[in-house]
Amino acid sequence: MKVPNRELHFHTKYIPVTETGCWLWLGSLSEQGYGEFWIGDKHIRAHRYAYELLRGPIPKGMFLDHLCRVRSCVNPIVTGKQIGRA
Repeated sequence: MKVPNRELHFHTKYIPVTETGCWLWLGSLSEQGYGEFWIGDKHIRAHRYAYELLRGPIPKGMFLDHLCRVRSCVNPIVTGKQIGRA
């Protein structure tokens, strides 16, 4: 399916949960439970796409940590940046 507006398509793939603040990914999940978002024939982690879309680039040397501890969450507000790897 060709989607003319990638951002609009992304926003149809999660459901916000008011009680927790999480945006639960409804699309495909990796074996580890992280959301996957396809751009053409390339897939990226959905939480990374959300963060860069809504908050800006992820600085080099930083990684994203699901502060809510829900791997399928794509809310960039509850996904914080951390230095280095845990």
